[in-house]
Amino acid sequence: ALAPPVTMTHTIGDLQRLLPDNRRGQFPPEEYRIRLPVQAGAAALLDDGAADVALVGPSFLEPRYSYHNVASNQLGRAVQLSWRPNTTGPYGILLEYLRSVEFRTQRPKVMVWHLLEINMASGPNVTDWNRFAMPAPQFRTELRRLVGG
Repeated sequence: ALAPPVTMTHTIGDLQRLLPDNRRGQFPPEEYRIRLPVQAGAAALLDDGAADVALVGPSFLEPRYSYHNVASNQLGRAVQLSWRPNTTGPYGILLEYLRSVEFRTQRPKVMVWHLLEINMASGPNVTDWNRFAMPAPQFRTELRRLVGG
């Protein structure tokens, strides 16, 4: 079960981390509403370590937003979460998850890959993603290798 909504404040967002120190003060703290999971008792979310659903994506899935908790609550099963800052890029984030011990030892039945719509149009070779940028054929080859197809 999820608790009633509460208002949370986050003092620094993703974009602020990229600004010079003297510009960060120009942006006020962000407020957001969230429903936190019930932590104990019969109404607590499943937590048996056997998640067969995985959420993979950027900081929009960051635990402070409880997206994985809501997904777990709505699906009635444990949900594994793997996220990184969006500066990694969705393609790099996905490949990192597929290389992880969690994926290799317990493949999920369902994986939700969260990415921003604009990233779909740009492809995996955006230079802003630094070491995670790669040509599309390389991404597809690595994806096939990691999932065994």
